[in-house]
Formats: sequence, C-alpha cells, structure tokens
Amino acid sequence: MAGRNGLYQIENIIEKPTPTEAEQRLIVPGLRAGHYLCFFGMHILTPLVMTTLAALIRRPDPKAESI
Repeated sequence: MAGRNGLYQIENIIEKPTPTEAEQRLIVPGLRAGHYLCFFGMHILTPLVMTTLAALIRRPDPKAESI
C-alpha cells in the first residue's frame, strides 16, 4: 500500500498455482519473466485484529482486564 512500508493490500490469493497459472496470473511489474513473489505461512488479519494488538501494546499494565 502506498506510503505504508511492509503493508500489502491483498486483492487475490491463488493457493498452489500451477506453473502455467503462475505465468498467466502472477506477473509482477519489475520482475523478469519466470520470477514470482510468494509467501509461506501467510496470515491475513482484519483491521480489528490490528487495532486490538495496537491497544494491547499501548496498555501500561499488560495484566489489565479492559482494552
């Protein structure tokens, strides 16, 4: 995402693409033909999860019950 280093907007996920499907659908501008970006063990989290994690990090007392 523009201006957010290390944050990506997921538009499409293809699990275990065939080589032909990768050649046709996983083209990444700037990479030469036959090279693709991939992630292993990827987790997709909603914005609510990120907000909750940020609140937990900011809490002065990690044992506090309310967020």
